[in-house]
Amino acid sequence: MSRESSFATRCAVVAVCALFVATAAAAQGKAPTPQLVISTAAVSPQGDVLSLSGVNFGSDPSVYLAGEPLAVIGVLVDGTQLSAHIATALEPGSYLVQVSRGPAATQNGTFVVAVPSSIGPSSSQGPPGPAGPEGPQGPAGPPGPAGPQGATGATGATGATGPAGPQGPAGPQGETGPMGPMGLTGPQGPPGPAGTGAGLDVFMKVGLGYDPTATTAFLADPVQVTITSALQKILVTSSKALGTSLSFGAFGGAQDLDLFVCSQESAGAVTTVGVGVFDLRAAEDTRQLYTLSATLTGLAPGTYKFGLCGRSTDPNWNWNEFSYTTALVTQ
Repeated sequence: MSRESSFATRCAVVAVCALFVATAAAAQGKAPTPQLVISTAAVSPQGDVLSLSGVNFGSDPSVYLAGEPLAVIGVLVDGTQLSAHIATALEPGSYLVQVSRGPAATQNGTFVVAVPSSIGPSSSQGPPGPAGPEGPQGPAGPPGPAGPQGATGATGATGATGPAGPQGPAGPQGETGPMGPMGLTGPQGPPGPAGTGAGLDVFMKVGLGYDPTATTAFLADPVQVTITSALQKILVTSSKALGTSLSFGAFGGAQDLDLFVCSQESAGAVTTVGVGVFDLRAAEDTRQLYTLSATLTGLAPGTYKFGLCGRSTDPNWNWNEFSYTTALVTQ
């Protein structure tokens, strides 16, 4: 799903959910939950701070930019303004912003922020440097034309040829020396280790895996691989069954599931590969198999984990099954 399609889908879901909650609340004589609304969004000239204004942000909201969580810097007491830190540089373009203070549709709002090409500090021209030393003298010009050739002198007389000296006698041919003895044949060395055939290693891991949470983490039981060279390539294919049997709140089924292929070196951070697949959902009392593949290159030598990962703020992803993960590693 593209970012634009993901944005349109989120907006449609928020609008329908808000209408449903408002209608249900009115029918029960209860005031509906105030709708979270983003009115404006802007990125600082340095490209490191996202500033938002609107209503009903709450005191501790979650902020996402293009699906990636941002660290909240501060929120006004009345919940009308907030700022968040942008950790990575942004290319010029349009990005989807999402603010969430809960799983209900009225507790979520989206907006599109434009990042102009002028974002980032501008460089100023430095003072002119000192004059360099004088260069070497250029090559001399071409020579002038040659003067006229003088007259040819008279040919002198040829002298007499001297007598040839006597030829010396040829020396006798030496005798052929005897052939030396042949050396002994050395012992045969031990056979080398068997090769891997096509130059590939295959690793597989089967396990129950983990349930989705609001934090991006492995959902499949990851496979562990040791990388010995940055020239190796790793093809990862990972699948896991995810579904919902019971629903909490006013809506049936489960939604808002974002999936990626992820890697993790030793105990380091979980890193996503590619842009991911967003806003997956399942009907109530159903379970589906989700599969993604990705190729990783240029990894520094070390021990890594690979597998399907993801996140969701919906607690209804509660009926999940086993996972299968395969890593194909070139030598």
